[in-house]
Amino acid sequence: MSYFTYSFFRDVSLDQLKAKVEANLALYELSSEGAQVKVYGFQGDGCAVLLMGTQLREEMILRPVGFQLGCIWMDVRYQSGASWELTIMKGTEHLVSHYVNPWAYEERVEYNQERIDYRINRVCELWPRQGDVLRPYLLPWRVPVTKFGRTRFIRREGKAYETNRFNYGDAHQIYDFIHHFGIDEQSPHIEIGRNT
Repeated sequence: MSYFTYSFFRDVSLDQLKAKVEANLALYELSSEGAQVKVYGFQGDGCAVLLMGTQLREEMILRPVGFQLGCIWMDVRYQSGASWELTIMKGTEHLVSHYVNPWAYEERVEYNQERIDYRINRVCELWPRQGDVLRPYLLPWRVPVTKFGRTRFIRREGKAYETNRFNYGDAHQIYDFIHHFGIDEQSPHIEIGRNT
């Protein structure tokens, strides 16, 4: 099972984020799981970014750091090749969550276009620097089609942008999404862990 998270902290420098993460990890006993945590940090466009793998529980770093910084931050999660999703917080206050493929978790999904539009608009307004360029990535991977009074959902075709590498329905679309924050697989990064 593959799982990783990119966490974007808006209007925060990588130095600020590194200092907060190291201070939080220093609170753990040397023999504990928290003392062994290593994450990767990136300087993004108007944000600092952490990349975390499967070994990390969010409550160890994200909640304390988000609370301490008090900023807008977004957790973008890759889920086992089936989907990606995001949650935006301000400090510890939940602002919005959005799933591009809720069908990955439930067979019968309550599809409400007004709620979907609200969530997409909310994400775009909370990240004004990237704003509407994010909108096409947030479209659901299936679209409703009604025939003879019966609605079914078919796969959305194409890509968010023609220049993207990945289509709708491919969880690797997360890489096209994060690219708009100035981050890709080759971006310079630092390793952040307990400062011993």
